[in-house]
Amino acid sequence: WRELLLNARPELEALGFYFHIEAEFKHHYMAPKHWQANLQHTDHHWQLALTVEANGRNLDVLELLQQLRAFNQTLEQGVYELPDGGGLLVLPEELLGEIAEELADWLDRGQAGEPRPLNQLYRLDALKDILPSTTQWQGGEALQARALELSSSPVMLDRNSCDIRAELRPYQWLGVCWLQHLTAIGINGLLADDMGLGKTLQTLAHLSLEKKCGRLAQPALLVAPTSLLANWQAEVQRFCPHLSCQIVHGPNRHEGWQTNRHCDLLITSYNLVARDIEHWQGLALSWLILDEAQVIKNPRTQNSQAVRTLRARHRLCLSGTPVENHLGELWSLLDFLEPGVLGTQHEFNQYYQKSLAPPVQARRLQQLLKRIAPFMLRRTKTQVAQDLPPKTIIHQTIVLQEKQQAFYEDLKTQGWEQLNQQLNDTDNSGQQQFLLLTALTRLRQACCDPRILHAPEIPSAKTEFCLNMLQELAAENRAALVFSQFTSVLNILANALQTLSIPYLMLTGKSQNRAALVEAFQRGEAPIFLISLKAGGVGLNLTRADTVIHFDPWWNAAAEDQATDRAHRIGQTQPVFVYKLIAQNTIEEKIARLQQAKAAISLQVNHNAQQSGDAFALNLENLLALWQAEN
Repeated sequence: WRELLLNARPELEALGFYFHIEAEFKHHYMAPKHWQANLQHTDHHWQLALTVEANGRNLDVLELLQQLRAFNQTLEQGVYELPDGGGLLVLPEELLGEIAEELADWLDRGQAGEPRPLNQLYRLDALKDILPSTTQWQGGEALQARALELSSSPVMLDRNSCDIRAELRPYQWLGVCWLQHLTAIGINGLLADDMGLGKTLQTLAHLSLEKKCGRLAQPALLVAPTSLLANWQAEVQRFCPHLSCQIVHGPNRHEGWQTNRHCDLLITSYNLVARDIEHWQGLALSWLILDEAQVIKNPRTQNSQAVRTLRARHRLCLSGTPVENHLGELWSLLDFLEPGVLGTQHEFNQYYQKSLAPPVQARRLQQLLKRIAPFMLRRTKTQVAQDLPPKTIIHQTIVLQEKQQAFYEDLKTQGWEQLNQQLNDTDNSGQQQFLLLTALTRLRQACCDPRILHAPEIPSAKTEFCLNMLQELAAENRAALVFSQFTSVLNILANALQTLSIPYLMLTGKSQNRAALVEAFQRGEAPIFLISLKAGGVGLNLTRADTVIHFDPWWNAAAEDQATDRAHRIGQTQPVFVYKLIAQNTIEEKIARLQQAKAAISLQVNHNAQQSGDAFALNLENLLALWQAEN
């Protein structure tokens, strides 16, 4: 009967045959006719009705699926018994299964036909791909056009249209064009490129275009961890000096609030947004940009709730690690950008995070990635490796917290008085150099971590920044080398990594099993290798690492470069990213400038002289100049 009524009947009817079927006939198989999708929308929502015609009736497909879910039924060979003896509707099982999978989160909560936020229009494209090509779409022409915009590729703009003082690589310019595309269609996005691929540069190029197009009449607000504020300001001054920029931080930050309204870019920290929430809520913003946006991964924290209350025409998140522990963190970022885009937090957790069989997990993860594709752009270093330089050096400015800065200033004042007396008591240049070196080293140690100088009550901004960075790298299954001159710094980091349950290896002058440690790292036994600069600066092959962190600056760049080359050497297949952590407003900034001066000298001397170190030795005049500059 099924073969006759489904396959042969259309051909027979075309030849003039007429079929008469009694109502009580139990084998009345019929195929659906006239698939139809009806769209309706208001200013903020859209609604879908999906119907098929069978035996003169219009059946709601979503209601049919809902009933099957409610009674825990499945389609047996794609057959559905119509009510009141209406016959046996044969729906393609594969087709209905794909529709059910695409709308499963709606069906699970019994809201298949309920209105949806406009930012969920990405579902239309998926449904169009599933439904028969003969489906008639009625109404919602603007919605369909909007859905097409969401899935379309960005228009590649003319690079000369941007005033940024930098040569953007092709993938970076694509990122800028993507941000401009989001702006044009009125949605918010997450730029989730890997650490070190230039999210800052892409954002500044984007803001530069915004100003050129007259869309920065109201200021943009960038919220970042405290340690990154100065770095952002320096990057603006370096690449976009035409953008007026102001850091809103410190005890006197309230004094400039009236003039802040006329700035292109305001920069503040997450903690201060929460503390100054009334001010920020009263300020209309063109852009609200969150750097290291994983800070708001928990929507219940004060910082997360504060940024959600700010008024801005556009929002942008920057994060190299949008998911650190679980998918719920991604929901938090997307819900900040586009509230409701992935449903409620509870619904999202139930659908994507509850325990599922592996095949279902994989399928739903792919579905999730497809759904968030219009809102997130992520490139990894592996994907763009051929477009990267062999080595990228990032000078990362670290802002000391208030207690640590005060501790540093007190130490500097005491050292100045004591050293002047000691220098006056001796004419021996060797002794004077030793005294200067000792005083400067204490200041360097204060920049690293006050615990080295027996001040355990004072937190270290640099240690906190480094540990956050190592957690991100470990979460990405990356491998990193951390160099420091001070083994006490490495011990502090080692204790913290142990507390965080992050495997590590450590190499210092006291290590006896140097080769075994190197082999263990190269085999992948730990993602983090802590190394003292003198013990591990030369003679090691550590090509598994793609990231090098110099926790504290050494006196000249040559020693640091040799340490960096433990990873950046023959056999390395990944671009190497080198981070130099520099404490702001401290002796470390002077050391960094000294490094640059000596690096300029290195261009004019031969390789042998550089290797011998004679041209780069730190003499008494260098040390005295550093001390006087700092004081």
